[in-house]
Amino acid sequence: MIQKNITYYGQRIVVACDEKCNKAWGMNSRPKEYFDENNEDDYAYLSDNELDEAPIDPGTYEGFEMSGKPETQEERLNKWCIRECERSYRGGLPIELKNFSKRIYNIPSLHIVNEVSKMDYSVWITLDGKRLKISEMTTDHIKNCIKMIKRSKFLDVMERYDTVPELPPRYVVDYDQYKPYLKTFTKELETR
Repeated sequence: MIQKNITYYGQRIVVACDEKCNKAWGMNSRPKEYFDENNEDDYAYLSDNELDEAPIDPGTYEGFEMSGKPETQEERLNKWCIRECERSYRGGLPIELKNFSKRIYNIPSLHIVNEVSKMDYSVWITLDGKRLKISEMTTDHIKNCIKMIKRSKFLDVMERYDTVPELPPRYVVDYDQYKPYLKTFTKELETR
């Protein structure tokens, strides 16, 4: 892994990558599988083992200098890497690089469960696909998850209610599938 500190839109951040430029296609060029023709955001980037080597020049460029995909080690972490490379990380510490040994879903909450043969109710999967042990979640996070699951109960019957409590549509889950978490979360809160 390589990394460096930069100023990005006026903020100090860390940029990093896994140095696998041979597998870097760019966010706009990496092959994807789409799942719902009515939702252009419902796709997954294909995993590295599903793809051949990426092109040396994927045809995308960034910045006034028209920075392209790096061709030498000295060019790494250029503007293309920071703005376009799907493998790069930008943010704070700790660094969390994406793992392209498996598909990366743009909307993980719609697909992660399908990859697991059985739901593990001792682990919570966040909207961005991170797996958290419930015993290590903060109390506030658990309470927010409980609220989200309870809100989701109303999704299928919204027309029966004049108002539905705190229902941002993006943050709902399949109530029947996630209902067992309510028991797990409640038990965890009782131990604190």
